[in-house]
Amino acid sequence: MIADAIPWVLGAVLLLFVGWPRRRMRISQVYRVSPRDLWDAAVPHPSRPNLYDAIERYDWAPGSDREAMIQYRGAGRAHYAHDLAEDRLEAGQLIVTLNGAGEAAEKLTCQVAIRPDPGGARIDMDIAFETIGRRGAWQWMQVLMRGLTGASLRAQLNAVLTKSGAFDRYSALHGAAPAGASLLGMRVSGVALLLAVIACGWWALTFGPWLALALVVGMVAHEAGHVAVMRAFGDRSSAFYFVPFLGGVAIGRMNHAQDWRHAAMVLGGPVAGLASALVAGGLGWMMDSDFLLACGAFFAVLNLFNLVPVPPLDGGQLALIVLRPMLPAPVLRHVATALAGAGFLLALWQGMGLLTVVLGAFTLAALLAPGGLVPAGREALARGHAVLLALASLALAAVLAWLYVAITDAYGLYPLLRALMDGPFAD
Repeated sequence: MIADAIPWVLGAVLLLFVGWPRRRMRISQVYRVSPRDLWDAAVPHPSRPNLYDAIERYDWAPGSDREAMIQYRGAGRAHYAHDLAEDRLEAGQLIVTLNGAGEAAEKLTCQVAIRPDPGGARIDMDIAFETIGRRGAWQWMQVLMRGLTGASLRAQLNAVLTKSGAFDRYSALHGAAPAGASLLGMRVSGVALLLAVIACGWWALTFGPWLALALVVGMVAHEAGHVAVMRAFGDRSSAFYFVPFLGGVAIGRMNHAQDWRHAAMVLGGPVAGLASALVAGGLGWMMDSDFLLACGAFFAVLNLFNLVPVPPLDGGQLALIVLRPMLPAPVLRHVATALAGAGFLLALWQGMGLLTVVLGAFTLAALLAPGGLVPAGREALARGHAVLLALASLALAAVLAWLYVAITDAYGLYPLLRALMDGPFAD
C-alpha cells in the first residue's frame, strides 16, 4: 500500500511546487555568448527584432524606446516599460498584464544585470510578482504555472540566443563548448549520479532487481540513441539523465534549425531501442535464454509506448512535426493541446500515478500557452517529407509491435514475465 501511494504523494508534491504562488524569484544562468549578445536578447528595443516565440509583437509607444504594449501569441496583453543603464548592462523592467476587460491585473518587476563570466556571460534576474486587480483566466493560468517560470525564461532566452546567432559567434571566437563527462551518453556528475541511484533503487525495490536491470538497459539504449544523433549534429554537450519514478530524458544545448534534424534526433531513441530489442531477442533465441527473450519483448514494448502520439513522448513530437506543414498554425496549436489532454485522460483512466501528473502539467502548459508544444523557430518539412516521416514512424512502430507479438506468441506472455522477474539464473 505504501509503495502504491508514493507516486501519488510525489505527484502532489510536484503539483504543489508548480502551482505554489511565489511572489519573488531569482534566476542566475550562464550562457556561452558575449555579454552584449545576452543583453540584446534579454532587453527588448525598437531597433531589434522580436525573436521570442511566445510574443507576437511589441507595439512601441510613438517616439519612445522605453514603453510598449506586448501582444502575446495565442492570448494575453501587457504594458511594458524599462529603465536602462547600458554602460553597466543593467535594467529595471516593469510588466503589467491585462485581464480580458483590458484592466491591470498583475505587476511583474524585474531587475536584470549581465556580467562577464569565464563560461561566457551570466544573467541575474530578481523578479517580484504583485496582484493589483482582478485576474483573468490568463493570469490564473500564469499563477498555476509559476513554479516553471524560471525554466521557461531560461528556455526562451536559449532559443532567442540560438536564432540570433549569438552561440555561433561565441563559438567562432572561443571554440565549441567543452563536452561534459558521460558514460554511454549519461551525464557523469554528482547530481546525475544521485538521480541514477534514486531511480535504479526505486525500480529495484518496486519491480525486483532483474526487471529493474532490464528497464535500465532498455532506457540507456533508448536515450543513448537520442544523444548519439545530437552529437552527430555537433552538440558535444548533449547527455541524458535518469528521472526518478518516470524514466529518462536526453538534453542538449543545440536548438535544431530544421525540423528534419529534430525528427532525426527524436527517431534516434526508438531506433536504438529497436536495435536493443533485436539484439536481446536474437541472443535469447540463440542461447535458449527466456530472460533475454523477455528483455527483447520488454524493450520492444517500451519503445512502442514511447511512440504514442502524445507530447512530450517521442511520438507526440513526431506527430507535431508531421502535422506542421499540413495545418495552419492556430489549428496546430489546438491539436497539440488536444493530444496532450488525451494523454492525460488516458493516464488518469489507467491510474498511471506520477505520469498522470506530468501529462496533466503538460496539458496545463498547453492551455496556458497554446503554441508552447508546437515546433517553432525551425524550418518546417515539405509536405512530401512530412508524409515520409509519418510512414517511417508508423513502420518503426509496426516493427516494434511485430517483434513483441512474435516473441510473446512463441514463448507465452506469462512465462516471459516470470523470466523477467526471476532473472537469467532461475531454474
